[in-house]
Amino acid sequence: MALQKPSMKSKAKDHRECLTKRLALWKEGEIESLLSEGRLIQKRILKTKRAKTPDKAKIFAKLVMQGQINSALRYQSDDNCGGVLPLTDDVMIQLHEKNPEAQDTKLGLILFRPVEEIHDSLYRQIDSEIICEVAL
Repeated sequence: MALQKPSMKSKAKDHRECLTKRLALWKEGEIESLLSEGRLIQKRILKTKRAKTPDKAKIFAKLVMQGQINSALRYQSDDNCGGVLPLTDDVMIQLHEKNPEAQDTKLGLILFRPVEEIHDSLYRQIDSEIICEVAL
């Protein structure tokens, strides 16, 4: 709780001030005050996350169910993702430049130790927006 950011856009100076204040509250035994501050911050974070990211799948499905197919397609294509490129010579050249031929594996590159386990929660964060950003 002591290291929690006070807001989404807070700076390092704000973090230091909050940490100092929270450590003082901890030493004074004001645990309830710390917990109430944490609850307040969590409520604000959850509200801002809900307000920022509309569920694109629900909006798309709603438009389709209303029979507004063109609007639904326009909504999907309004994203920064441009969709499928036309297969021209220039596109093929760029694809070949970005995807070189496969090479044989060198022995020094292989890991000879156990691989760390990756939790499923990491994969749950991946959505269409993240895929679009990474692809661009």
